Amino acid sequence: MRHRPATLFTCVVLVACSRHQATPAHHALRIDGSSIEAATESLVAIKKQMSQKDWGEFESARLKLMASLDSPDAKPSLMQVTGMTVGEVLARAKKIEPGRGGTQMQRNERAATQMLEYLHSCQKRLQGLGAIDTDGDGVGEFGFFGELAGTSGIRGKGTSVEQPLEQPLMSVSAIRNGQMSKDGYLFQIFLPGVRFVPQRESDLGGAHGAEVSANPAERVWCAYAWPEENGVSGRRVFFVDQRGIVLVAPNTKDYSGGFNGPEPLAAFAPGATGLDAKVAAGGEAQDGQSWQALGAAAPGK
Repeated sequence: MRHRPATLFTCVVLVACSRHQATPAHHALRIDGSSIEAATESLVAIKKQMSQKDWGEFESARLKLMASLDSPDAKPSLMQVTGMTVGEVLARAKKIEPGRGGTQMQRNERAATQMLEYLHSCQKRLQGLGAIDTDGDGVGEFGFFGELAGTSGIRGKGTSVEQPLEQPLMSVSAIRNGQMSKDGYLFQIFLPGVRFVPQRESDLGGAHGAEVSANPAERVWCAYAWPEENGVSGRRVFFVDQRGIVLVAPNTKDYSGGFNGPEPLAAFAPGATGLDAKVAAGGEAQDGQSWQALGAAAPGK
């Protein structure tokens, strides 16, 4: 009687088992679609149930899918993928054909505007939680990337720095020079100091060394997104503040890389001295460019 080699039998068993591996439990988690705030909260809950590696893959897939669903000048929204499970997002992102949704620069630009919209939702959530309340008046303040992501301590009462948020509101890459990098774009948040004078995030994230003023930080903030390499990873420059309206400029100032980004008041009206000033939406700003609401026609068109 001849016996089948044990090695062959083992291989057959391994192949059979690999074909019937259970779907990871986190694939069944669903993004709440009732509102943008609910969607943001559900993403926070989803992140807590995933490993860092799995979360990174999901976030990349989510932004890729959102970019493929938009036209270059449409206002993006997290609501495009709400109601989907993690597994559905991953599966649909894998099916996106290379080149779909425009050039790589266009896809990076869409991802940048989506990130700014997501940032606005997270800032609203942070303020609503009252997690940062340095003057103890019961009104929450806005935060830097490091504070939102829980990678740095949050501002405490007085000048002390407390522990990071127990439940981070967003996931960010490593912060360098006070900037966060994602999909070919750099992002930077500015918070107000005394008389609303803009304050930059510390080099590695958080408010270390920044003189953020409590009452102004309850009212205003702003952020910019510009290409890591102008003309290669992206072309246009974007802005958002507490109103949640994303503005875009053609980047005639050649903002590019970590040491040539917009000044804090670049998108504000000429003469502005603080973050409480008027934003130059639809007109010439301090940097000499015309900043328009995303999707609006440029002057003369």
